[in-house]
Amino acid sequence: MLFKLRGAAPLVALACVLLSSMSADAKVLGIPKSAPAFTKYVARFIQEAMPEAKVAVIGRLRLDVEAPHGGHTTDLHNVYSVCRRTPDICGVEVTAFVGQMVVLYKQGDTVATRDALRIVVRPSAYLAAIHANPKRNKPLAAPLAGDYWMIAAIDQPTTVAMMDENDLPALKLSAKDALALAIANTRASLRQSLQKELAMGSVRGMLDGDYYVSNTAAFPDLWAPAAHAFKGNLLIAIPAGDVVLYADGNKPGALTSIVHTADDVIAHAEKPFSDSVFRWSPKGWLPVATGGGR
Repeated sequence: MLFKLRGAAPLVALACVLLSSMSADAKVLGIPKSAPAFTKYVARFIQEAMPEAKVAVIGRLRLDVEAPHGGHTTDLHNVYSVCRRTPDICGVEVTAFVGQMVVLYKQGDTVATRDALRIVVRPSAYLAAIHANPKRNKPLAAPLAGDYWMIAAIDQPTTVAMMDENDLPALKLSAKDALALAIANTRASLRQSLQKELAMGSVRGMLDGDYYVSNTAAFPDLWAPAAHAFKGNLLIAIPAGDVVLYADGNKPGALTSIVHTADDVIAHAEKPFSDSVFRWSPKGWLPVATGGGR
């Protein structure tokens, strides 16, 4: 695919170091299956990898980490979900997750810059989870289509941090202007890859392999060439953050096919979204069929 994964080599190297530093007891005992025990396990892992931090369990699959550069609330739902579905790779996933988190903790909060502003397209449940964060609960967001929202974020070297109103003074921007800039930056970064993909002329396809893939749905106008090629009947679905499906709705069975493919993606996704389908229009995406939203 034309969309590339964010660089992970430094994280892999760090993860290997962290794994080798784990106590023998942790390795022998294995990774617990219950959520409460899993939460304690990861807390211990982070504590061993970063002795200077204070790690506390504050809820089911939620940790509070006080590091020298600041405090962080860490959510474990994604990595726990991977372990539940694919236990054979659970150890690797947990180690990589801890490696990424420790890099973030050691870096501290990155000061937002205008060039780093992006948006992510996520369902309302994701936005609700941000509002529930006691430390950063004032996101910048705007509705997109159906249950989906555009949420402002800060693109960092090792992660993507959701933007908060507290970041605005450093940027000297209003909430409205910051969100508009995040949308413009994202559009500029995705335009070329999306245009190349759609130029292939496929009657159906899948964009995948990158955290920002779902953001292509935020720009219906960039999908116009495909929509015109499909005589206005372009269908898309966003079953996960790193997957967008599209199809020519004029083809027999296209709607059924895209829903079934979305369901398959949902069944294996780290954090599934929905199998809802949308049809392109000059004014935006119009809901077509709603499946079992996740």
